[in-house]
Amino acid sequence: MLFAIDWDDLFFLVCSSDDKLSKLVDAFNLEGFYCDETTEQSWELSKEETRIGLAEVERQSRLEAEDNKPWWKIW
Repeated sequence: MLFAIDWDDLFFLVCSSDDKLSKLVDAFNLEGFYCDETTEQSWELSKEETRIGLAEVERQSRLEAEDNKPWWKIW
């Protein structure tokens, strides 16, 4: 069983089998929702925004690498 919380999140994750989760929900009157690899949050970047951001980081890295070449390799 795994309990996880990130620093500034408004929720925490409980990862376990269905049976154990059902017992926890019943015993502690927990509220929540089930999520999987496709679940998104409104305060996270969308998959497209993440893709664009990573492409920009890669572009910036390539530009910095070009800027750091010795002068004799630029000519």
